[in-house]
Amino acid sequence: MDHMRKFEAPLFGGQKGNKQPLFENSEPLPVITPTSLGALPWLVAFTTQAPRDFAAPQDSLTKSQPSQRHELAHALAPLALTWLSLEHGAHAVSLPAANTTSPVADAALVVQPGFAAALTTADCLPLIVACPSHRVAAVIHAGWRGLAAGVIENTLDALALHLGELPGDTLVWVGPAIQQAHYEIGPEVRHELLQSIGVSTAHFKELSGTTPHRSSLAAEASHTCTGQAKGSPATRKYLADLPAIATAKLLLKGIDAESIELYPHSTFSHTCLHSVRRDGTQAGRMATVVGIRV
Repeated sequence: MDHMRKFEAPLFGGQKGNKQPLFENSEPLPVITPTSLGALPWLVAFTTQAPRDFAAPQDSLTKSQPSQRHELAHALAPLALTWLSLEHGAHAVSLPAANTTSPVADAALVVQPGFAAALTTADCLPLIVACPSHRVAAVIHAGWRGLAAGVIENTLDALALHLGELPGDTLVWVGPAIQQAHYEIGPEVRHELLQSIGVSTAHFKELSGTTPHRSSLAAEASHTCTGQAKGSPATRKYLADLPAIATAKLLLKGIDAESIELYPHSTFSHTCLHSVRRDGTQAGRMATVVGIRV
């Protein structure tokens, strides 16, 4: 249900017929655009694909990412782009935000035209929320910690507070993330998730035997938003369905099932997507962007 396309610069403004690539001396930026949101002319919404890497400096082994972030911001002009500094929690900010260029949060509401928010993922869920009748949008980063902490619920509550209620026409895209077949967790993580609203035992499959799943081996050396249970790999015996958990939470908050679009492919198994579970410390980061056109 997604569209694969390439953006050419400038995304907005510029002279008619400008066919210059997004980045100098390179191909146009490949992105994934949600089908359900593509008909909204006021909205900018996409997730980038590999090999582009938008990792924050502290997550990167190279020096190229700051320049790529800068060039993406330039391509989005005249939208003012704000990058979130992720903390794997449930805090949501509203943009434009005062006195900060990179707020510490895992979700952002974009409530005025001329602004955009971006966050990075490499197995965690990126979600884009749009309220067409009010021309307001949000972007959410949800790994297992964020799901357990209630980042989806907090963001939707913040939208409802801003608008007076959560509109009935709210649309949600659950973007590229690791799928259940590739996402192994331990009993500690499963226990934490089960304490969260909307999560049930149906969201987990128990693994037989004690041999660690290969996705857990790839992530051993890395601290990631996908999270790891403490203890030896032999204790990790569950596969968790993060997209299904997110969907359950959205339904409980009143989002209609037909208004939820799920990206169908796993970051782990598709090389056009970055994955920490697959690539470990060598993994790059995808950027998910949402903005409101002027």
